[in-house]
Amino acid sequence: MPKISGTAFEKDYYPGSFSTYATVTLALTQKIGLRAAGQLVMDREFKPQFQPSFSVSVRPDNRQSIMLELSRGVRLPTTTERFFNFDTLYGRSELGPEEHRSVRLKYAVNLNQQWKMFLTGGACWIRNEIGWSEPYFYNAGSRNFYYVGLQSDFSIWQIDIQGGGQYTQADLNLTPRCSFWVGGHFSQMLLKGALLLDAYGTAMFFDRHRTINFEQRLERFYPGEDDEPGFYTLNWRVVATVKGVEIFAEAENSLSNEYEVINGYREFFIRFRFGVNWVLWD
Repeated sequence: MPKISGTAFEKDYYPGSFSTYATVTLALTQKIGLRAAGQLVMDREFKPQFQPSFSVSVRPDNRQSIMLELSRGVRLPTTTERFFNFDTLYGRSELGPEEHRSVRLKYAVNLNQQWKMFLTGGACWIRNEIGWSEPYFYNAGSRNFYYVGLQSDFSIWQIDIQGGGQYTQADLNLTPRCSFWVGGHFSQMLLKGALLLDAYGTAMFFDRHRTINFEQRLERFYPGEDDEPGFYTLNWRVVATVKGVEIFAEAENSLSNEYEVINGYREFFIRFRFGVNWVLWD
């Protein structure tokens, strides 16, 4: 019998587990810092799992910073994945933990007082991933992905502009292979400072990705066999502030573009909101 209290189907189960976490931060010099962390996870059904992470940060000068991070993570099977048994869907008590090993690099540079740039890149290697294919859960093989991203922030007068993108190379593209976005913020004081006007706008593009299905009985997302086409959205927000009272209007998907993030759940309406916020204190 499984060492667990409660009923899994009613979601009032109480698995026995314990975890502890510790972090150590060292400043070797004014330009180099180290950080090490570890988490020990223990469950009555599995061997103790250690999840370490290590990062080093370097500041060559006042304009640049570099950060490198290495980590290992473990995800234990959930109670649903091990013991679910309803309506021809079954868990598997013999499931093993899945392992994630990742590396991440971030480089930031201030080109001048108005212009900043950020470059990120990394990789993740997944082993023994817990998958689902009707009617069973199973431990799959390996799955890897690699990514690189670029972001730029630029300010001029009372306008802030941000833009960036990311490219991902993966064995299974659950997220878009390419994505780009650009956004802006304009702020202006009017009526001798009595009125503050803020306007925001963001345009985003997402390339095609693998279809994501949703199994309601298990409350689980899982990959399909086909690809979803790419899509784009345009969002905006306007806020007028008078003596701590914010009057706002905003819209998501303002071009009423039709797309699907989750298979079978269409997004094709403009989501418009307006209202009033009252700031009582800062």
